[in-house]
Amino acid sequence: MTLKELNSLYFIELEIAEYKKKIAELREMAESISPNYSGMPSGSGSTNKIEKAVLAIVSYQEMLDQAICTKVEQSEKIHAYILDVEDAQTRQIMFLRFVQRRPWSEIARHIGGNNTPSAVRKRAIRYIENH
Repeated sequence: MTLKELNSLYFIELEIAEYKKKIAELREMAESISPNYSGMPSGSGSTNKIEKAVLAIVSYQEMLDQAICTKVEQSEKIHAYILDVEDAQTRQIMFLRFVQRRPWSEIARHIGGNNTPSAVRKRAIRYIENH
């Protein structure tokens, strides 16, 4: 597994957050459009605006669902990769960084033993490059 693949969860999570934000914006916009209840045609085109908003929501929801599936699949791959790491400390470093998304400085403090952020980062990178 590459460093890019291990970091992919972060970017997938950003993508998911953006889709959720866009869906919320579209729902708010659709709810603010006043429908025509008179049955008489009007020039405002509000029904058309609502239809467009609903179609956009459906489209973004499909992209969100796909991104969530991708996240689950990638998460399973990353967990399996990390579980195969024989050294417990390296495995813990990898889990804290690539699953929990903790910064190197926090990982170094958690690991203890006078480890620096640079030391735990290098340990993870060396493992990835050699396996």
